[in-house]
Amino acid sequence: MTETPKNKRAKQKSSRPDGWLDVGYQVPLRLTVRQTNYARRAIGVSRFVYNLCVATHAFCRVNRLKWPSWQDLQKTLNEIKHSDPDLHFITEVSKFVAEGATKNFGNAVDNWLNPDTKARKPKFHRKRRTGSGSFLAASGKDRIEYNGKRRIKLPYLGSVKLNATLPKGIIHEAHISFINGQWLLSINYWKPPVETPDPDTRIKEGAADTGINPHATDSEGQTWE
Repeated sequence: MTETPKNKRAKQKSSRPDGWLDVGYQVPLRLTVRQTNYARRAIGVSRFVYNLCVATHAFCRVNRLKWPSWQDLQKTLNEIKHSDPDLHFITEVSKFVAEGATKNFGNAVDNWLNPDTKARKPKFHRKRRTGSGSFLAASGKDRIEYNGKRRIKLPYLGSVKLNATLPKGIIHEAHISFINGQWLLSINYWKPPVETPDPDTRIKEGAADTGINPHATDSEGQTWE
C-alpha cells in the first residue's frame, strides 16, 4: 500500500520467511447451509463497513476535517460496535470481516491519491441481485488451519470442504467470494523460492533455452502462479 503525506503508516516487519514468495491461489468451495448463511451475512457486513468508511471519509473532506486513515476508522468501529445497538450486527461475524473492509477502503484511497494509477475516488458498493461479493475470512497464519487435503478450518465457518487440494506453503490470509453462483476461496500464501537449474552446457548452438520461466509479479510485489 502506497504511503501518502496525509496517511503515513509505520512499516511493520513481515513474518514472511526471507526469500519466500507471496503467492495467490483460488479454489472452489463446498459450503454447508449454515456456512452459506454465514458467508452471505459476512458479505453484507463487509459491504456495510466499506460504505460506512466511504461516507465518513467524504464527510471529513467536505467539511475540511482531518482525513481519517483506515486504521483510524477500524479503531473507532471496534470501540463502538459493541455499545451501539445499530452496529451490533457487525459482532455476529468474525472481526476479520470488518478489518478486511477497512483495509480495502484504505487501498482504494491510496489508489485514488496515486497519480500513476488514475483511479477514481472510493464509491459506495451497492448490493447486487446476484448476491456476489467477498469478505476477509481470516488473516494470520495462526488463524488458518489446513489439513493438507481438502479441508481448511476458518474462524466462525469451521471446517470448510474444498474442491481441490491447496499448494504447499504457509497460508497467511484467506478471502471468500461469491461470483457467478460459485463460492470461491482465495488464499495468499508464502512459498519457497524456485531454484534456477544450472544451465545445460550440452545445448548446441541454435537450440532453445529450456530454463524455468519466472512467475508473474504484480506492482505490489506479489507473485501469481
